[in-house]
Amino acid sequence: LPGDFTRDNHTLLGWSFSDDATTADFKVGEQITVEDAHEYMDSNNQVTLYAIWERNYSVYYSANGGTGTVAHTYNPRSQAHVLPDDSTISMDRYVFLGWALDPDATEPNYLAGEKLYIADVPSQYVNETKQEVILHAVWRLKEYVKEDIIVIDFGLPVKINVLANDPEAATGTITAIGKGVQD
Repeated sequence: LPGDFTRDNHTLLGWSFSDDATTADFKVGEQITVEDAHEYMDSNNQVTLYAIWERNYSVYYSANGGTGTVAHTYNPRSQAHVLPDDSTISMDRYVFLGWALDPDATEPNYLAGEKLYIADVPSQYVNETKQEVILHAVWRLKEYVKEDIIVIDFGLPVKINVLANDPEAATGTITAIGKGVQD
């Protein structure tokens, strides 16, 4: 059966004998035998087949304050969208955690590489008019650690960790006051 028919924003799933079918009796490229079609033939021994279409949905990806872009994915509603990583987006001093439906989310709903099915997305996040879902990058501020080993007074090493969200701020001065007792 042919598969070169097109319809805006739809994918041809196959063909059916029924004009109100939602699933295809035959896939694109599959052959129909006389036995398959016999009960559906009209008086002229002809069969009418009806195209079964499925709406396509786009998933758009927002860098959500970051720079760069991620190409949107476009698939039939029943097929998975494999979610991209952060290789084309970034945010200075932030780490990419994943994708969220809410632009203000602090935790991702989905991770890079995960499969997203439109049917599993809560309806309030699916724009049925535009046939789209928008996912937003979730970022977390990087933490920088600067380690120093210093010797205080009587030769005992002390490890000092300074934790900051800015590598420039991960510095400091520690001053020991008083004297310790050494055995």
